[in-house]
Amino acid sequence: MLTFIHEDALRHMNLCSLDLSNNQLSYVGQKLIMHSSNFTIYSVNLQGNPLKCNCALQWMLNDLVPQLYTTQPRLLDDLRCAWPPQISHIRMVHWYGWKDQVFCTSTSILKENLTMNVASVVTTEVIHFDSSTGLLIVVGIATTVLTLLIVGGIVWTQKVAIKRRRINRKF
Repeated sequence: MLTFIHEDALRHMNLCSLDLSNNQLSYVGQKLIMHSSNFTIYSVNLQGNPLKCNCALQWMLNDLVPQLYTTQPRLLDDLRCAWPPQISHIRMVHWYGWKDQVFCTSTSILKENLTMNVASVVTTEVIHFDSSTGLLIVVGIATTVLTLLIVGGIVWTQKVAIKRRRINRKF
């Protein structure tokens, strides 16, 4: 249930890995994870947190995601944005290799750029399939053929069984 951790909280520690998964963190400071341009922590699990993906978290796309992608890709399975709504629930690895500053754009630009990518995630539209005459004919023919095959199989099985009984009769 951790909601905040100060950037200097781990400054005097020498950690190889850090697991902050499944908390309530909406922001993680770059200084907490990185020291200068070198990683001080090589395995960082931030999955399951409701991260607010804005310009303050752009460093994760630029530095953390590429590092984890090459060293610990399983730590990217559930690393997702919870805000803004138009990109919520999209895995951060989706933007791996993008040249644009995805989180540092205004929301209107972000919406415009990502509508195509998240349309299936965002929409709650109900899709109805109506039957057509052609579909009904195909289903009818398929049902008839299947029924004939089943009946034919039953008749053939009975004939084979009768032949076996005749051959195996003892007088």
